[in-house]
Amino acid sequence: HWADIAYHFAVDRAGRVWQARPLVYQGAHVRGHNEHNMGIVVLGNFEVQHPAAAQLVALKRFIGFVRGLYHVPMNEVFTHRELGKTSCPGRYLQEYMDRLRGKPSR
Repeated sequence: HWADIAYHFAVDRAGRVWQARPLVYQGAHVRGHNEHNMGIVVLGNFEVQHPAAAQLVALKRFIGFVRGLYHVPMNEVFTHRELGKTSCPGRYLQEYMDRLRGKPSR
């Protein structure tokens, strides 16, 4: 029942950042939290695998770029599980995001 991919950007295992849904369209990545938000998906199952080093470098750089462009403070960068009941983005990517934001791991 989806018109297209829910996320605005995707980061593949090689660290390439792809535009998915154009920014002129609201994302559909977290029910109830899509308005005025940008969705970034990192491709993989991070409950069972670790993100590739290239993905983490690209994700950090891209988040920094987006934060600077739109003046978004780091405390307003959330993962899927922080806004909804899900295991996404998986434990290994969640641990990375917690470290990136200076939060203790769960």
